Amino acid sequence: MKKIAWLLCFVFLAGIWSTKPVQAEGMKIGVVDVQQVIRECAAGKDTTRRLKQKQDERTSDLGVRKSEIAALKKSIAALDPVLEKEELDKKKAELNTKTKALKDIEARFGRQIRDINSKQSSSVRNDVLRIIEQVGRKNGFTLIVEKNQALYTGGAADITSQVIEEYDLEFQRTR
Repeated sequence: MKKIAWLLCFVFLAGIWSTKPVQAEGMKIGVVDVQQVIRECAAGKDTTRRLKQKQDERTSDLGVRKSEIAALKKSIAALDPVLEKEELDKKKAELNTKTKALKDIEARFGRQIRDINSKQSSSVRNDVLRIIEQVGRKNGFTLIVEKNQALYTGGAADITSQVIEEYDLEFQRTR
């Protein structure tokens, strides 16, 4: 049993000592700023515009509801001395119902906006990664890394603008 353990240890150590470090010569390395691509490409701008439009629609709807609640509060305050207790309680219950409904709608709208943003951002990001791979293959890159993750990029080619151009061309074709 000891002989087998020594043999395995020897084989393992021999394997480690006999390996050579990977040579970087002949490698073509590129860097890309994915966030810049997403911000500046036509698809990213379109996604941002559509998200803002949906957010504005929801904000407008919430504004109308908030105005209704403010008018109801004003009405209650003005009629407080005149109304009977029963009628006043009904108005206050209506106000509480509308206020609770507004809070629920705000929470639902917030979730919807986050979900829409997440889905659209994920779609654009997946497309960007696919385009980066295409650019890398087309230009013979061995390795492409995220610019913000690299500690040093001495001789690496920045392909960010090329990825943006390729993505914009594809986006125009599919639109």
